[in-house]
Amino acid sequence: MTLVKDKQDEYIQYRFGSKDHMDMEFPNTRTKESWKQFRYNSYHRGGGKQNAGMEVDNLSFTNNGYEYLLFRTYFAEDEKFAAGIIITDSKGKETRISGNPKTIEGCVCNLEDTGMIQKEDIGLVF
Repeated sequence: MTLVKDKQDEYIQYRFGSKDHMDMEFPNTRTKESWKQFRYNSYHRGGGKQNAGMEVDNLSFTNNGYEYLLFRTYFAEDEKFAAGIIITDSKGKETRISGNPKTIEGCVCNLEDTGMIQKEDIGLVF
């Protein structure tokens, strides 16, 4: 799984598959309109272990009747990172795909700084 954006913030795109075979690209076109198809939400609580500090970043989109939620979390109490994708079908059935937080480059949290993505309360899921 890869979430990409170009350096000039012209587009954002979710890609799933291997470098030899791409199973899915969303959206299909790489234009500024792509930003409007994603929703972003985050929660940050500082204070380290003594305050149960945490970070949760969610990015979601809908494609062909499925809701995709990409998440990245950090919990200071046990210094645990997690990442993955939750895919929900139209009947509410969830499929979770765990990611490896050590392979993450960049941070979904930086998308808010672009001013291109809509931040809205989509709930905190992880």
